[in-house]
Amino acid sequence: MESLETSFASYMAKASPKQKKAQHIAQNNTALARAIIATWSAAESAALFLLAHINGMHICEDTRAYKGDTENKKHYLMHIYVDDPLAKTELNARREMLLHYLHMENITVEEIVLFSATRGMKQRKLYPEYVTHLQAGNTTLPATAQKTRPTPADPLESMCYQDQQHLLEYFKRAVCLSFSNLDDASSFLSHVEGAAMENTNFIDRRTTSSAENVSAGKPPKPSYCMHLFVREADVEPCIELMRLYGSTLQSSAHIIGFRLNSIMVHQSPRSFAGSVAYPKLSQPIPIVPLDLSELRAKRLYAKSHRRPNYINVSPYAN
Repeated sequence: MESLETSFASYMAKASPKQKKAQHIAQNNTALARAIIATWSAAESAALFLLAHINGMHICEDTRAYKGDTENKKHYLMHIYVDDPLAKTELNARREMLLHYLHMENITVEEIVLFSATRGMKQRKLYPEYVTHLQAGNTTLPATAQKTRPTPADPLESMCYQDQQHLLEYFKRAVCLSFSNLDDASSFLSHVEGAAMENTNFIDRRTTSSAENVSAGKPPKPSYCMHLFVREADVEPCIELMRLYGSTLQSSAHIIGFRLNSIMVHQSPRSFAGSVAYPKLSQPIPIVPLDLSELRAKRLYAKSHRRPNYINVSPYAN
């Protein structure tokens, strides 16, 4: 007896181009639903609302010209149509996170483009089952929704955790190079209860940062904001210390090989009490779970409102 995979492969081999296209569209629609559920996993009501207000989605080739691209290299865009301004705003706010989960679903699009549904498009619903579920007064996803997140069950095995660990180690090295002696550096790091490094380069791949990158058609190198979580009593001293050593830390980071453009000091939440981000005899311990989108929102707010806990250490900080 044939396995399910073999039977499906045999069916697709015999299917007409129209049937294959319909199957491919259905798979992409399902992948988008899973990516939305994963992106808003902490708020099922928001995921349900978004799925109910998506009218259409299609993937098309990006025909815009890009420097450095070979002639046979193709790029794709995902167009999403929504019929509610609030849904469009929410999708836009987490567009990069949604793109991340789409990539994990093997949907290789470069960018998500949002459109407001108009005229007849408003009558179409990409996920009618979620519309019915929402209209019935439900605030959680139906039991049939695929809620499995495409991330490792153990956060310590995730690429995000390992990447953060490497980045935090770079900052530790920069601190050791910047302070006058290692005892001062160790004393400062011992007061850090939590730490996270946020990539501030959210520039499309057509944007370049230097002459050599323009000729090569390459995106700029990552540039980071260091988020430090300390006790309430340590917030003001830490802010003053980072203002004093900010430019030195930026120069030390450049020597090591990474770009530090800003630092933010936060008061630690209760869950961080007693934690140590930089143990003396082991590697740095990243925050788990880590929500970089929340940190990004805090940074942008602090920067635009000129909050004292945002320290710009580079004239080119984003």
